[in-house]
Amino acid sequence: MVQRVLYVKVFFFHGFNQWPSSKVIIAAELLKNADQLVKQKIHPTSVISGYKLACKLAVKYIQDKMTIAVDDLGSDCLINVAKTSMASKVIGM
Repeated sequence: MVQRVLYVKVFFFHGFNQWPSSKVIIAAELLKNADQLVKQKIHPTSVISGYKLACKLAVKYIQDKMTIAVDDLGSDCLINVAKTSMASKVIGM
């Protein structure tokens, strides 16, 4: 049932010329894969445990390999980040 709700959300956004967020797409794919595992007689609790473990490992990998300390970036980079962030905001209306 949850999988159908997510797919409806994906198609709803697509129908109104708005792309669904990556979170919705990832959730739909995870549910689709979980459904296949359950059909192979793997208990849903085991699927959830596997997803939780994968999440922990992914977060650890990102923290270890894909992050840079703010102090190492330099002021020019931080100013560009701030400009990019503020460019998408409506200010003073």
